[in-house]
Amino acid sequence: MMIMEKLFKVNKAENDLPTPSVVHKFFKHVKTGNVYEMLMITNTTCKDTTKFPQTVVYKDVETDKLYSRPFDKFVSKFEAVI
Repeated sequence: MMIMEKLFKVNKAENDLPTPSVVHKFFKHVKTGNVYEMLMITNTTCKDTTKFPQTVVYKDVETDKLYSRPFDKFVSKFEAVI
């Protein structure tokens, strides 16, 4: 099982969207190696994912700058730091 699959559970009962099993975990950008803290996942209860897609809000641990990225893009660009 991949690290991301361990960190996120899929709640099939509601709307087939991943729900966080953890937040405030640290992730490394696969290209730059920069480390970020995941703060939250937004729109986890929205049924209209086209209009309101899930996004990850995260911050750079060195600069405290905040960022937001679609959940699926976040999963493909970051790996968990354990």
